[in-house]
Amino acid sequence: MTAEKIQFRPLANLFLIQYKNFIKTGTYNLSPQMIPQFIEQINIDIAVTKEQIKKAKQILKIEKLPPLHKKAIKINAYIEDFNDDIKKFRKRKTKLINLRDKPPSKKSNQIPISKSTIVPPLARPMIKETSDENEN
Repeated sequence: MTAEKIQFRPLANLFLIQYKNFIKTGTYNLSPQMIPQFIEQINIDIAVTKEQIKKAKQILKIEKLPPLHKKAIKINAYIEDFNDDIKKFRKRKTKLINLRDKPPSKKSNQIPISKSTIVPPLARPMIKETSDENEN
């Protein structure tokens, strides 16, 4: 087991920064392809148990190693919050798209236009041209 396996990779730190930005601004720069990678990374970090830390201490000959599994669990809670936020955001987004695509409801104050009131665009100039010719 190497030290790199236990330590958080930059991807986790990037995600936390993006998560904080998402909370503040409602936007995030994580591509959909990165989210599964990050969750997979966190699952690996959560899998670091006390026994694995003990083995790592023996291999690396380190007396004190931070309890990384606690950090991983904390970050996993962030992910769950983030996933909930994304679900809410997607629901809101689909509602907005559905509202945009729906025809106007009957309750709206729009005046119904019958076909008889719509004059074809070519009808007016033709009438004017014939009346101009008659005047000349």
